[in-house]
Amino acid sequence: MDEEIKEMKERMEKMMGMIEALQGQKEQKQSARCIPLSEGAQQGPSLEARSAWAREAFSKKDPRLVDLLTECVRATEEEGISGKIKYMGHFAIADQERESSRESNWIQEVDTDKLLNLITEGIVEKVLRCIGSHERLNLLQALLKQPMNVSQMMEAVPFNSTGQAYHHLNALLNASLVEEDKTVKGLYCVAPHRVSGIILLLAGIYDMTDGQYTQGKWEESMESNEDSGDAESDFLAAGRYLISQNRASASLLQRKFRWGYNRATQMIQLLEDRGVVSVQTGGRPRKILLTREQWEEQYETGQ
Repeated sequence: MDEEIKEMKERMEKMMGMIEALQGQKEQKQSARCIPLSEGAQQGPSLEARSAWAREAFSKKDPRLVDLLTECVRATEEEGISGKIKYMGHFAIADQERESSRESNWIQEVDTDKLLNLITEGIVEKVLRCIGSHERLNLLQALLKQPMNVSQMMEAVPFNSTGQAYHHLNALLNASLVEEDKTVKGLYCVAPHRVSGIILLLAGIYDMTDGQYTQGKWEESMESNEDSGDAESDFLAAGRYLISQNRASASLLQRKFRWGYNRATQMIQLLEDRGVVSVQTGGRPRKILLTREQWEEQYETGQ
């Protein structure tokens, strides 16, 4: 029993050392596990010391990956950049139409400075806004599993109408995330050159939500009292009003219902997600995509 306790204590001490090293909270003079990557080789441990630390910290990982990590550290120092990542992967889905499989393979490396610039340039916001609705994410998931035509999408997601299905499909087509099959007309799939990006985005989200490392909560912040209310009833009220006006904007909803900005923009986004209003394109106003009869058939029946 004493030996088991001693072994457990040693494991805990090693684990704590690794955590402190990764967080950069331990001083260099206390342990070589602290690897301040922002400092030059003359100011911190040598590349050999860092490599030894990496091999110890990731001893249960593939040693080839440790070599790649060492190369990333070397490149970061030599090129004077904030960091470098290397990634590779393989993804295959069955293609029932062709009775075969569609495969994607990738090997890539990129400077983290370029990744951070995507935020500065507004590209990250555009991408997340394009795919960040429940319906489009479900559509991407369905198309990752197998190519589909619109009627199959209607069942898989599901959508309320073909108009709603085409609304979300066109947004993904315009972003080159989805493409029409080159040999089977009307059949759509995730563009091969986009598969790795989608999978890696999911991998990043998995990393951020991994319960082993974080217990963070991802719910949206509570709205103020002026923006509170039942989302579905507000959606119906907003839809009726905008269709009656034959135009759509958050400011219209703010004036009509005395909603705050957050509530109004959320309703506009929900109306867009459900194919009631068009996507915002530049400075042009949104369009109403449903007639009053289509709206009543899809949303008012049974109310």
